[in-house]
Amino acid sequence: MELIKTLNFDETELTVKKGKGIFEGYASLFDIRDSEGDAFLKGAFTDAIQAQSVGRKTAMHFNHQSYELPIGKWLSIEEDSKGLFVVGELTPNLSKANDIAAAAEHGTVTGLSVAGYTNKESFISHADGRDIVKVQALREISICVHPMLDVAQMSMRKSLDGIETIRGIEDWLRDSAKFSKSEAQAFISRFKSALL
Repeated sequence: MELIKTLNFDETELTVKKGKGIFEGYASLFDIRDSEGDAFLKGAFTDAIQAQSVGRKTAMHFNHQSYELPIGKWLSIEEDSKGLFVVGELTPNLSKANDIAAAAEHGTVTGLSVAGYTNKESFISHADGRDIVKVQALREISICVHPMLDVAQMSMRKSLDGIETIRGIEDWLRDSAKFSKSEAQAFISRFKSALL
């Protein structure tokens, strides 16, 4: 049975290094029900991840358009205590990848979606949905527009490359690390004191 599940970027804690095309964050979180009532349990992706070392790699597409050219590649996919943590890279100089990076930075593309295969023995049905215990194959992880888990939003992380001023560092801390203005200024002040 094919399975497609989607998260918003903030829920996934996904960040993008501006100008680098690098994505890092969670493609899925454990024990959180989506709009269809389904939730992945810890360990659900273990077998699918191990299968990648001997078989076909998980693809990166946009909106599950698997018939089109992939827009990038996943550099690593692993489970931790929170969910499915991924690091991916958009294909440099690919026009669609560049468009998606721009849309992600602007906040008009807001989610990730996993697509794979499971069977009836791999989930537990409840009145309010299913607990997915095992994913046999993780076919792709797509960047997408309409995620199923609406509580999440995307955050962007800019690269430190090219930042040469204190103001630039402060802006980076506020945009990427989500510091308040006073927190960013206090951090910079403490850092300058430590250097002296």
